[in-house]
Amino acid sequence: TIYAESTMMNPDIESTIKCVCGVYREHIVQAASKRSSNSPVQVAFHGSNSDIFIDFPSPGTEIPSLETIIAFYQDFYVRSQMEHDTIIMSLIYIERLIKETSISPVPENWQS
Repeated sequence: TIYAESTMMNPDIESTIKCVCGVYREHIVQAASKRSSNSPVQVAFHGSNSDIFIDFPSPGTEIPSLETIIAFYQDFYVRSQMEHDTIIMSLIYIERLIKETSISPVPENWQS
C-alpha cells in the first residue's frame, strides 16, 4: 500500500505556504535585481525630461528572508480564515498580476 501524508482532502498547509512563499520571494529578488541602482527613471513630460520617479531603494531596505515572508503569509492565512485551496489561488493571482501589468513585488511593497 501507498501512504500519502498530504492529499487534497488533507493538505500539508505549511509546506504549501512555504512553496508559494518561495516563488513569491523569487519574484521579489528578480524585480530587485532588474531595478537600476545608479539612475532615476526619466519620464518625458511636455518635451522635457522630469525626474518624477526615483528608482533608488530606500536606505536599509533589504530583500525579506523566506522565513519573514512565510511568517507574514501564515499570519494572514490564519487571520483571514482562508480555505486551503486559496493558498495556490493567491499564487496564481500574483503570477497573473505580474504578467498582465508588469508590476512586480519589490522589497518596499511586498506586503501590499
